[in-house]
Amino acid sequence: MIQIQRVRRTMTNRRIFRTLARDNCGESMEPSENEAMYFAYQPMDYKMKGNVIACASVQFANPSVTDTAQDSYFHWLTFLFVHKEFQLYGYGRNILSIISVEIFNDCNRPFRVESARKAVNFFIKCDFKQICAEPKECAAGSGYFKFLFLMEKNCYSNKEEVWDD
Repeated sequence: MIQIQRVRRTMTNRRIFRTLARDNCGESMEPSENEAMYFAYQPMDYKMKGNVIACASVQFANPSVTDTAQDSYFHWLTFLFVHKEFQLYGYGRNILSIISVEIFNDCNRPFRVESARKAVNFFIKCDFKQICAEPKECAAGSGYFKFLFLMEKNCYSNKEEVWDD
């Protein structure tokens, strides 16, 4: 299992994030100041000092906002990048799963992402649902982000399971 850690916003961590983003999509992406950053390290890297194999950033929901028409009502996955050599091994799903638990524990609000066309099926496999039929057209430099699909995942149910029948 990969090692995942929420990291501080240092110059070094920002550079690592930008480099991994550029290697994946050709653009240097960076989370904004108020977003949490996460790094994933190779399995067995218990000290989390080796190479970063995945990174993600999240904008947590603002619990004081009650208007669902405002973006700050929702949690937002702003970026998720997995190094090319480590794709298709479940690492993206793993980091997303750990982040989901953390955000839902923080505030029980839906988790949203504006997904590139190429990643829609990945997010569907991670229990996100497409909530707008038409994608949003963007003026991004990279063709990856020309059309973005709004997707959402709801908090896991807190229902108590009944094992004794």
